[in-house]
Amino acid sequence: MVAAAERWRAVLVSEVRIAVAGGELPADTDPEQVAFELTALAAGANQDRQLHRDPLAGTRALRAMRPRPSPEKLPNPDRVM
Repeated sequence: MVAAAERWRAVLVSEVRIAVAGGELPADTDPEQVAFELTALAAGANQDRQLHRDPLAGTRALRAMRPRPSPEKLPNPDRVM
C-alpha cells in the first residue's frame, strides 16, 4: 500500500510539473505541496464518506481542489465597505 501511495504521489508531482512547464500553473508552484494538498483532500473525502456516510464528500473534495484566487488578488478586506 505504501508503494502504491508513493507511486501515486510521484504521478501527481509529475503532472504538476508538466502543468507548470506548460504555463497552466504559475511558475512558482511547488509540485510537492500541490501533491500533498490533493492527497490530503482525497483522504479527507474518503474519511467523511466512510466514517460519516457523507454522500457529498467526493463533490466537496473536488470543489476544494479547484483553483482559487491567490490572496494578493482578493479584495482588501479593509477597503470593503
